[in-house]
Amino acid sequence: MSTSTVHHILNGWTPLMRASFDGHVEIVRLLIEAKAQLNIQEKEDGATALHLAAQEGKADVVRLLTEAGAQLDIQRTSGATPLYMACQNGHSDVVEILIRSRANINLPRDNGATPLFIASQNGHSEVVNILLRNGAGVDRAMNVSQSSVTA
Repeated sequence: MSTSTVHHILNGWTPLMRASFDGHVEIVRLLIEAKAQLNIQEKEDGATALHLAAQEGKADVVRLLTEAGAQLDIQRTSGATPLYMACQNGHSDVVEILIRSRANINLPRDNGATPLFIASQNGHSEVVNILLRNGAGVDRAMNVSQSSVTA
């Protein structure tokens, strides 16, 4: 058994989380049909299957999970949502899916950083454009000295 596998077992990953992380669309579909719980959170950092698919840019898996009713705005222990994770990593197709599914576009992490802030900070211009077209707040501050438009 690999160290990675042991880590995930010890930290509470479910088969749905693993399949979502790896982008195994057909496995995710089968698990959803078998009534796998969509919103279980990992013990270590509170990630759900949707967080993992979003952070890895697995658009087809994100689509399946959202259509099956996965909660869009569950926050990790850091406060990061699936939308935040997709914005952080520049996955514009995933960002589009989550916004169409009505994810909260302005929900900040625990440090105040919004999806727009992290996309701006990481130089993901396509994601920034998507967020702005969909009404992201440009003046929400991360802290007293930085706002998303100056990041």
